[in-house]
Amino acid sequence: MLDDQVGSVCKTTIVKVHRSKTLEDAGKEMVNAKVGAVIVVDDLDNPVGIITERDYMNSSISDAKPVGDIKIEPIMSSPVISINQSAKLEKAADRMFHKNIRRLLVVDDNGLAVGFCTVRDILEATNEMMSDY
Repeated sequence: MLDDQVGSVCKTTIVKVHRSKTLEDAGKEMVNAKVGAVIVVDDLDNPVGIITERDYMNSSISDAKPVGDIKIEPIMSSPVISINQSAKLEKAADRMFHKNIRRLLVVDDNGLAVGFCTVRDILEATNEMMSDY
C-alpha cells in the first residue's frame, strides 16, 4: 500500500483563506468545511502558508487578544510543504517524518493544489494493507 500514489488516498477538500484574514476567519472556515487546516493564499490565489487546528489553538490561547484581532500571516506555517499526487505514499510518509508535520499539500504536475495527504490517510492505507493478510 505504501507503493500507492498519494493522489489515490488524499482528501480533495481544500479550504483557502486570504493572508489578510484573521484567526477567527480561518477557524470559521475550518469548522464550516469540517477540515483540520486551511491553505493561506495571496492575491493571485497562490498558496503561501497553512493554518492548522493546532496553530489555531496555540495562538488563541497564547495571545491575549480575541481571535478576531489575530492576523493569520504572522502565525501561519510557511512555505507550504507539498508533494506531487503521483508520488508514492512512502515518500509522503518520509517527508512528513523528516519535516515533523502531519499534513502535506498535494499538487498536480502544474503545481495546482488538488488535496491534502495526512498522517491518518497513510495509516488508514497501511491498515487496509495489513488487514488483507
